[in-house]
Amino acid sequence: MSFVDRLKDSAVTLRKEAGKTLDQHGDKIAGGLEKAGSVASRATKGKYDTHISKGVGLAKDGVGKAKEELAKRNASLPPESPVDTTPPVRPVQPGDPTVDVAPATDTTPPANTVPPADVPPADVPPPVDTIPPVRPPEPEV
Repeated sequence: MSFVDRLKDSAVTLRKEAGKTLDQHGDKIAGGLEKAGSVASRATKGKYDTHISKGVGLAKDGVGKAKEELAKRNASLPPESPVDTTPPVRPVQPGDPTVDVAPATDTTPPANTVPPADVPPADVPPPVDTIPPVRPPEPEV
């Protein structure tokens, strides 16, 4: 199954879940919109009540339209098929490095390579901190 097929299956699943959520919780969403409208109305001390009530009404209509649209789309979808999440297997080709390479036994680098700058050579001890520790001044007696 290709990436695009899995993506399409995921989109279908999400659409179905959104429809189920709207069916189950549409009244709670409408109640939340009403509550948000009343909070906004109190915060503006009634100055924008007409605008707020219009916005709440449009939002409720939008939820209803989305619910209807999702119901139509979900009715036209094929039944759910299980999503295959296993990665695709690439056939082994001659000369494939995962097949033809023997495990390395010698870990010393070739003589003409330079180690990375951030890795110290193995035969040099790590640097010793040369800054003496800071001691608090001794009280005078």
